[in-house]
Amino acid sequence: MKKVLVVLMTMAVCPSMKADDYSYLLIEGSDGSQTTVTAVGTVITFADGKMTVHSDGKETTFSLSDMGKMYFTNATGVKTLSLNQLSGEVDIYTTSGIHMGKYSSVSEARTQLGSGIYIVKAQDKTYKMTVK
Repeated sequence: MKKVLVVLMTMAVCPSMKADDYSYLLIEGSDGSQTTVTAVGTVITFADGKMTVHSDGKETTFSLSDMGKMYFTNATGVKTLSLNQLSGEVDIYTTSGIHMGKYSSVSEARTQLGSGIYIVKAQDKTYKMTVK
């Protein structure tokens, strides 16, 4: 019940916020997971205990009972990758959004990519990786 009240209060306050000043909407789950979407053109709907975010042609649904908080920010929410924390298949992108490929591991990607900064998508999370 407390979370429902927090969401309702957020909805009441949001119209008075100036979202135009921020680039991203960060949604944090009660488990600490973070999802960042562009704030421009984003549409949020609430139904059946769920919040659905429509942004960049994608639709993401969150259970209200699993939500911790959400707020506007200029930070992307991209975390720096520690190679020891990640295992399994990864998708690698340039900072311009060009898909460099799918690799069986971060180690394989690091050996095959040239020097630069890359975005790593793995296990429903996004990370930043530097290859020297």
